[in-house]
Amino acid sequence: MQPLRPYEELFDTHPLLRLLVPFAAGIFVGEVCYAHLATATWALFGAALVAAAATIVCHRRYERTLYSLLYVTCLNLAFGCTGAGFLVTARNAATCTWPDAPTNAKGIVVAPPRYTARATMADVRIVGGPADGRTVRLTLMRADSLAPGDALLFRTRLATPRGNGNPGEFDYGAYLRHNRISGTGFCPTGHWQKASPTTARSLLDALPLLQRLKVKALRLREGLSQQFARHLEGRSLAVVTSITLGDRTRLDDATENLYAQTGISHLLALSGMNVGILYAFYRFLLLRHVSGRRLNGVLSLAGLAGLWAFAFVTGLPLSLVRATLMFTVAELLSLLYFDRFSINFLAAAAFIMLIAAPQALFDVGFQLSCLSVFAILVLTPLAPRPWWLMRNRVVHFLYEVTVLSVAAQLGTLPVVACVFHTVPVYGLAANLVAVPLSYPLLLCSLVFLAVPFLRMPLAFALDALLRAMHSALEWLATLPGCTVSCSPTPLTAALCYVLLFLLLHGLHARRRLPAVLAVGVAGLIAGIELYASRPGRHAGELIFYNLRRAPAVHCLLSEERSYLWTPDTARARADIDYLRRNFWQAEGIRPPHLLTAQGGRTDSLAPGSLLRFGGRTVAVFRSRWPRALPGRAEAVDYLLVARGARGHLAPVLRTYRPRLVVLDGSLTPFYRRRFAVEARAAGLPCHDMAERGALVVRTAQPTTPVPR
Repeated sequence: MQPLRPYEELFDTHPLLRLLVPFAAGIFVGEVCYAHLATATWALFGAALVAAAATIVCHRRYERTLYSLLYVTCLNLAFGCTGAGFLVTARNAATCTWPDAPTNAKGIVVAPPRYTARATMADVRIVGGPADGRTVRLTLMRADSLAPGDALLFRTRLATPRGNGNPGEFDYGAYLRHNRISGTGFCPTGHWQKASPTTARSLLDALPLLQRLKVKALRLREGLSQQFARHLEGRSLAVVTSITLGDRTRLDDATENLYAQTGISHLLALSGMNVGILYAFYRFLLLRHVSGRRLNGVLSLAGLAGLWAFAFVTGLPLSLVRATLMFTVAELLSLLYFDRFSINFLAAAAFIMLIAAPQALFDVGFQLSCLSVFAILVLTPLAPRPWWLMRNRVVHFLYEVTVLSVAAQLGTLPVVACVFHTVPVYGLAANLVAVPLSYPLLLCSLVFLAVPFLRMPLAFALDALLRAMHSALEWLATLPGCTVSCSPTPLTAALCYVLLFLLLHGLHARRRLPAVLAVGVAGLIAGIELYASRPGRHAGELIFYNLRRAPAVHCLLSEERSYLWTPDTARARADIDYLRRNFWQAEGIRPPHLLTAQGGRTDSLAPGSLLRFGGRTVAVFRSRWPRALPGRAEAVDYLLVARGARGHLAPVLRTYRPRLVVLDGSLTPFYRRRFAVEARAAGLPCHDMAERGALVVRTAQPTTPVPR
């Protein structure tokens, strides 16, 4: 791995990176503007062809300044339109308009089920019918014995994946779309059943070849996990199956939190480190003893085939596919005497993956994997290597691990802080413990699977290694300041990479301009973060949260003082805890006071009662409304229709004249559709939180909310 040339030549020395950047930018634009581009696929590809033709014409006259500028512009436009076209095509292929009535369907479980205390979530690929080929995520009651390859017959009402849209909340709907999940549904007991093995085989044979092979590979992985389960248990079993087979189903929250707090969550996800260890082991045992070029080439291809078999058995996670693809390209080109590793190879691997699955760009694992490798390729050659450190092999190895860890953490730190809102302070120390131990852990695990008569002593060794590592990690987690909470904006995260680039460019080129620009970018980052965390930024906000169990209205006087109304705190407790972790703590909002209604009650706002805050008035409809209330209809700003509402909207509208009808997320689908139709028939605008997410309103003069 050779040091890079001056940083202004980055795109000239790595042409694939020049093509990857506009292609990825086009995918991003296609995702953001999908609603406007959904029917313009051919227009995008046509624009790409026109831009490509213009690029060829301009390249012939590249010597002139104007044509060189047009050449670069048309080249970027061509790949940008191509990326947007691929994204729109992929989303259109996964999009499905589901009927309002329940759907009868059959399909194959294509991923390991996820078990919770009350239900099981299973990804099912539908076979036959109008939705043939679509993958849906079903929530099944009393399903504790499912496995990939099982056939299901089910009846449920399917819906397009959507998130709750609450402030600071993870967009679960976008996550499912990016993973090619076309719909979600709930199946209570009696609305689903496992099909017979004969039916399962026939449905499995109807799947595409790649999907069928993947299901069989997951079955094989489950069998290998059972081999570990016979000799290991608890946390040791969960970690071994995760780092060896990519099976994360046994990991509990405590283990994942421990690895996240100490900054070594990457060990639980199969990535380039696992591929590097396996191929280094293969090279050490076999390739280094072969001198003939042809035999070396044949054995190298056999090793690459083994890596792909390993990736397939583990379920083809994106990070492992990227690493295996990069190793494949690097090894094939190294046979032709090219440099083994470079940014070009990383760009080629990312390019191939984005062509095959454009929505992988939005997967956090894919982003962190590419960023960490890019940082290692750029930063590692710049690290000093004193001769006195290189003389001892152990010290040399530990130094290289430290350099790799620092480079990877610098490359991924902005994204980690932006997505997970925490920064592990002792991540370097934890990696110095965990990364060296991952070598014997992975190798012992593979020997465990390959040599049955050695499983007992190897299981003892694996358990001892993991107990020692977990003891060290738990000690690090107890140190003060183990993690620092921070919530940078996406713009801040992007500017951090610009700042890092300018600093490296200034150090390498020893010029004044990059240093001046770096100071300006640092000032801009500070200004953005100061503005984003300014006091009073949430003052006067009235938030209708989109919760599935009970309605909730949040009245914010300031970050220090706010009030929350919800009729059932016990039912909404889990949702409120989630808001506290992901929104209130991230924004510095103190836990709100519980708002009481008339007579000090919090269970309901009775007919005729109102909630006033900041000059806005909210009326709540969450029970069967009387046919008529005495008096004249009162004008209100919002009518919140929530769980428990029955009957029709007409009697309520004779009592209140709202400017906006808000349909709460706790409503059943039947009443949501009924009330939405009745509101539109009455000429009232309607905000359906199940469709559009939470509603945030800014009031002019925030005052203490008063239930009346």
